[in-house]
Amino acid sequence: MALDTADETSGTTPAVVSHETVNKKFPCAGQLWNNGFFQQHLGSCCFENSRSDSLLCNMSSLSLVVECSSCSWGKMASKHGEQAINDIIRAMLKVSFSNSHLSLSASNRLLLFAFANKIRKKLLFNSRRGSPDSSKAMVNALRETLRESALSDDTKMASPLAAVLSQAICHMKRNEGSEIPCTSTETTISQRGRVIIVSMTSEFGMEHGPLMNLFFSSAKHGIYVDVISLDEPSPLLQQAADITGGLFIQVDSPKRLLSYMMTHVLTDPTSRSLFPQLALKAVDYRASCVCHHQLVSSGWVCSVCLSVLCQFTPMVAPEGDEQSPEVHLLWEHGRRMLFDALDSLEGEKTIVWDRSVMHRVNLFAGPSVLKTHGVVCNSALDQFRPPETPHVIFFLSPSLNALDGLCDYIEKSRNDTKILYQVFFIPEAWYVVREKLKERENGRYWERLESVKELPLSWLPHDGDCLSLAEPQLPSRLLINGDWTYLHRCAVALNQLISLCSSRIPIYSRGKWSHDVARMVNKMEPSTESSSSSTSLILNRIIIIDRWLDPLTPMLTQLTYSGLLDETYTVGIVGSIKARGWH
Repeated sequence: MALDTADETSGTTPAVVSHETVNKKFPCAGQLWNNGFFQQHLGSCCFENSRSDSLLCNMSSLSLVVECSSCSWGKMASKHGEQAINDIIRAMLKVSFSNSHLSLSASNRLLLFAFANKIRKKLLFNSRRGSPDSSKAMVNALRETLRESALSDDTKMASPLAAVLSQAICHMKRNEGSEIPCTSTETTISQRGRVIIVSMTSEFGMEHGPLMNLFFSSAKHGIYVDVISLDEPSPLLQQAADITGGLFIQVDSPKRLLSYMMTHVLTDPTSRSLFPQLALKAVDYRASCVCHHQLVSSGWVCSVCLSVLCQFTPMVAPEGDEQSPEVHLLWEHGRRMLFDALDSLEGEKTIVWDRSVMHRVNLFAGPSVLKTHGVVCNSALDQFRPPETPHVIFFLSPSLNALDGLCDYIEKSRNDTKILYQVFFIPEAWYVVREKLKERENGRYWERLESVKELPLSWLPHDGDCLSLAEPQLPSRLLINGDWTYLHRCAVALNQLISLCSSRIPIYSRGKWSHDVARMVNKMEPSTESSSSSTSLILNRIIIIDRWLDPLTPMLTQLTYSGLLDETYTVGIVGSIKARGWH
């Protein structure tokens, strides 16, 4: 389409093209004019009642996330011929899509990311860093990444997308809100973020949870995710497009990639209604199991990591080679404290459990291991069974309910005065609980106890590389009851972690609660139980962030359906879900 404009070098005023002129000369463009497409993308130098700086005041930040696994690209070449590689590169980078996006507005941004196994560089190109030939720079960076992937020993078809997608979103959010003044007005640039994922595989391994977190976070922050699939359609990526308001495009041949990208994903979502629309397909919201990568309509959800399983798998605490060195060290430290507590009483012994702390001990040692330390009987605190051993050990939580159960148990077995009772509060013995126990029946129950100690099993090894304090009541205690005891418990746990290190490590905090915890940790003395360890924990720093802050980090906020299930129905570490109102 040609527009009558004056020569810039002549100094004359550009000719103004009216609405009627466009309708008369170009009837097919009438709808585009009415929707403001030209004014939005071509600037206002040629249109009446427009500002000369509208082009600069309308910025779009685009992150192009491309799968760069040599296995996937090799599969495309074997399926469509060797020319398929050049077709894909030409469509995305060489002459067409990327340059078109940068040409739509002088302030547009383009970021090129790569995701694949065993590649070092994820961000391949940033248009803001400047390059005399952007197309050449992007093509060279992409080819170098493919070469690096081909030279590695990676043979997996699945590629890790979550980390790269998180980095892409963070790059766009980092620049959001930066005020760039326009030439003739007091307004600032309006930034819109988009992510385009070019995928060649339909499997994403164990990343279902992290990716769903990212998709919901993107929708929350107004970032659209468009997906172009060159392989079989991925239900997970279909959900990404549907959740964020983007498009999912299935391309059957690399030769058609250019036309799809230029027609459907070049413009932002607000202008897509002006172009031919793709046929909408129903989105399959079934989750894929982490064990066989199959879609399941009903399955089992792990209460620890919220992973979906297609068949029941009992939870077993990871041991030995399955754990990372840091988790293994803390796991060994917890086992050592547990065994020392059991071995403090010689002979056969009975363990009476508070149900709320059973899962903590089970993650360190099972019943068969406990038998090797003289445990011949286990019973629950709320189900009285007459003791058959001379020693009874109580593992209790520091709560008044557990205190009531302890007193009832002693009362029911009061005729047997030869039994020695020993109490361990997990993870710590609160002063209030101790004093309440001393006051019961004028100290009669307190006198029956051989000792009252604490077993600081604070850090629970839920997975091979994950630790948790498992404090689900902390938010309600702080916000509703105003009980700050749980913050002190967090500080004690962090102090135990620091005491396992050979030297003091710095603590960084973000948020009011985090500042309070960091301040308490800095005032504490090193834990004597932890300092006796022969092996040191290697940590560089500790970063504490309040749950209520949302820096767009998937691990810090639960925005998925699994997270909502956890928040609503209280999914514990071990046990059933407390569901209400099922119909």
